[in-house]
Order: sequence, then structure tokens, then C-alpha cells
Amino acid sequence: MIVSTSTAVADDGHTIGYEVREPGGGDGTTVVFLPALGVPLSYYTLLLDAWAAEGRRVVGVEHRGQPASPIADCGGAGSDTAT
Repeated sequence: MIVSTSTAVADDGHTIGYEVREPGGGDGTTVVFLPALGVPLSYYTLLLDAWAAEGRRVVGVEHRGQPASPIADCGGAGSDTAT
């Protein structure tokens, strides 16, 4: 299994972190996983690894405000941060 981490920048300037787990085989089914609000994606590592071990490509996306998707990186008008 190959695990890669990356980020994308949303239209409003916020950074969104995500991880992709590529299986060594399987049917190529992709699972897009969003963790519970307030829970970092890293909490679900064992679950995501298990899905990938079953041959699924797993994309885990971190919600804003979690370690890989901070909301402090973009403030000002139109931001969802409190002032």
C-alpha cells in the first residue's frame, strides 16, 4: 500500500489536507472518507488502512480546523473564522 499526503487550496484560500491510500491490487473501488466533525483524520488510520488492504483506493479529507486543514491560514472578510 502506498500512502501519500497532499493539500489543495479552496476557492476562498483555505488549505484542505487529504491522504490517498493506493492498494496493491483490488477492484479499483474508491472510498472518499470524511471524519466526524472535530476528529482529526489521523484518528481513523487503522480503518483507512484496512479498507486499502481490501483493495480499495481510499481518499481521506481533513475538515477545516483540523491539523492538516487549518482555518488560521486565511482570515479577513468572507472567512469562517471568528474575529
